[in-house]
Amino acid sequence: MIRSRIVTKIGHLTHNQVVAGSSPARPGRLVFSLQQWMDEDKRHPIALFCDEAHLYIPANLKGGMEEKGLQNFERIAKEGRKYGVSLVVISQRPSDVNKTILSQCGNFVAMRLTNPDDQNVIKRLFPDNLGDFSEMLPILDIGEGLIVGDASLLPSRVVIDRPSIKPSSARRLEFKRFTSNKQGPGHRLDFEC
Repeated sequence: MIRSRIVTKIGHLTHNQVVAGSSPARPGRLVFSLQQWMDEDKRHPIALFCDEAHLYIPANLKGGMEEKGLQNFERIAKEGRKYGVSLVVISQRPSDVNKTILSQCGNFVAMRLTNPDDQNVIKRLFPDNLGDFSEMLPILDIGEGLIVGDASLLPSRVVIDRPSIKPSSARRLEFKRFTSNKQGPGHRLDFEC
């Protein structure tokens, strides 16, 4: 018997597990199946967050297990709304994410993109009547984004609140070291590559 409970996290796969061939689509398929066969009055809305989605929802398939997993995610994207299951697709490389799944998305939050291929994917997803709205993609500042879709009455440029828990990334540490170096004019900065 399934009890009515809020599940905050079903599982988390690391980058190495995805590359090694495990299927991140399995939890999604399980959730979709449970919701599909559950009585409608007992269903709860569920959002599956697919971070680094280009790794396991790729635009170009290599076959095998990857193809079966992609079919599961495509089915959730196409039919999940009927059963209260939705995907939140997160990627810094939208040009590497499956186009069928992206086309099923009703809302977009696009942050700074400098790669022309990635910009073109997002531009094609925006409604035609937005004009040059998407031209802001390469000039957005850190924390700024463009929101378009059903969740926003009008397309908007927004500033997203900084997280209360700071991310632990090499970029953040390098930026902090660079900006804390308060030397006068003519100071030489050495960078390691």
